[in-house]
Amino acid sequence: MSDWIDDWKKQYDTQREEERVKEQLRVHRDTIIRAKLPGFWEALARCVYADSEQLRKTLPGHQYDCEVNRDARPVTERPLIIRKVKHPFRQIEVRLNLDGHILEIQKGTVFDTMGNVENPESETIEVRVSGDESLKLTCKDGVVCRTAADRSRRFFEFVCDREPERPSRRIDLDEE
Repeated sequence: MSDWIDDWKKQYDTQREEERVKEQLRVHRDTIIRAKLPGFWEALARCVYADSEQLRKTLPGHQYDCEVNRDARPVTERPLIIRKVKHPFRQIEVRLNLDGHILEIQKGTVFDTMGNVENPESETIEVRVSGDESLKLTCKDGVVCRTAADRSRRFFEFVCDREPERPSRRIDLDEE
């Protein structure tokens, strides 16, 4: 064979190897997310319920009083809905999309007794794997939350119409 053909073969083999390694990494990350995200979602639901109760007990009858949906379906199959019960009635609905590695969010101001939301905003929170194989959730504003507590606080900041705070420290999901 000619030298240039050998060079092409080497380039082709190198490219194929790089593609194989990238695919292995993608599959590995997918496996980690599929293993950890349902547990994070359940921890988030528990945290949201606990935060709602804490708000209700700490500030009874206050403007920050919120309700959280509860139904009989498994937590990974139902949306998480947080609604402020005093005017202005704000709501956030979060759904787990395990296949897309995202949390899908609809949020806005509730304008009728049926819970319809006026001018709903949609956004997603991307779930990625960090170098230490922990999950990190990245919002459209660039804030990265690594814990259910940080994420829950951000949801309540929206519903209660409070200025968001930046997460102050990193806590791994395993600590919860």
